[in-house]
Amino acid sequence: MVYDFTWSRNRDGPLKMLAGYRGYLQVDAAPAYDDVFRQYPGIIEVGCWAHARRYFKEALPSAAVACAQALALIGQLYRIERAASDRQLDAPARQRVRQEQARPMLEKLQAYLKEQQGAALPKSPLAAAIGYALRNWIALTRYVEDGRLKIDNNGAEQALRPIVLGRKNWSFAGSEAAAHRTALLCSLVQTCKHLQINPLVYLRDVIERVSTHPARLVQELTPRQWKRLWHDSRAQAAA
Repeated sequence: MVYDFTWSRNRDGPLKMLAGYRGYLQVDAAPAYDDVFRQYPGIIEVGCWAHARRYFKEALPSAAVACAQALALIGQLYRIERAASDRQLDAPARQRVRQEQARPMLEKLQAYLKEQQGAALPKSPLAAAIGYALRNWIALTRYVEDGRLKIDNNGAEQALRPIVLGRKNWSFAGSEAAAHRTALLCSLVQTCKHLQINPLVYLRDVIERVSTHPARLVQELTPRQWKRLWHDSRAQAAA
């Protein structure tokens, strides 16, 4: 998991970070990513159903019936995902479930949204919700193509939450270099959490050893390799 620091929220940050990358990229359809997909054809856009759902939640007070139906269908998509997670399906099995169960639900939802689009007032919250979903439909349905993909990017947003909550503190990072160091440290901490490593234990061990650790073996100090070697050493000690 990686954080980066940029002075603005425009396209320059994503373009720089993603240069040379090929593969899937899950985003929330923010305009800053438009040029990424235009300039880097090897990057495939994956949409976020949590953002699409949010539009319908916001439109619910002014278009209760239409939004309730849309939210019910989106809820079915999430139930399929929860069932697959509960069964601990691997990626190929998850993809089959999505093709068999989620794909027909998506087709039903798309037909319903197109039907409602003609009746929605052009500048209404309902029109905005339907417009967002249909404009980004290919990206929103791409997750059914690969069992490794997520239905939304909530995981990334949750990982960003500590930064958002502490944004007043980050205003006093001191300099751009300090902000980059903050992003680096946050990347290490969140990666440790993702790998179920105690960040304090990891950082204490790495900081104590980094000055004497061979440069050619620096990969051993990354969280993933550190966890593997730590477990191996404990297994050997137990034997």
